[in-house]
Amino acid sequence: DINDNAPVFSNSVYTSSVLESLERGSLVVVIDAFDLDSGANAKLNFSIQENTPFLINETTGLIFLEFDIDYETTQEYSFLVTVTDQGETSMSDTAQVIVSLLDVNDNPISFNQTVFNVTLDENLPPSNLLQLFAADNDSAQITNIFFSLSTPLDPLPFNVTPVGTLMSTQPIDYEMNLFFSFQVVVYDDGAFHGFFDTATINVHI
Repeated sequence: DINDNAPVFSNSVYTSSVLESLERGSLVVVIDAFDLDSGANAKLNFSIQENTPFLINETTGLIFLEFDIDYETTQEYSFLVTVTDQGETSMSDTAQVIVSLLDVNDNPISFNQTVFNVTLDENLPPSNLLQLFAADNDSAQITNIFFSLSTPLDPLPFNVTPVGTLMSTQPIDYEMNLFFSFQVVVYDDGAFHGFFDTATINVHI
């Protein structure tokens, strides 16, 4: 047999989707190729483009995760793989591999500050006082953010909407109360691991 047939990948593009929490050593994608020659001319060797977090089994073409991956850093990897036969004058083929990362809820949520100070005139009708903000580096596709009051021991003349608007719920008399301090909570609804954070609200009447 002479080496007159180049190896050929079964597909020109291979795609895979994996969780960013995938453990090192896990299988990512299977690629395959064939060569119509026989003997050494049909023995195939697989290789992978450098500078990826993946490694390839040179004999089987199985691609595994070698290093940790992070959705917040890179959402997709696209790289080339090569198959080469062992003929005296070797021949080869290339294919593209696209690995898409799926986000998981692995980033804590946090308020943009730990203490909020608000000044409120007495006897005002119910009104909006402050818009709260919090940061969550996970993608919006997997988590939603909600705000609420931390459960108080005594009822408060304030409320926090799920979107983070702090409001008074009744007029407040300075002679009866001139200062309120209470906690608010922000939390996400991550499927496997929810995070939350708290902040203090100081209201000066």
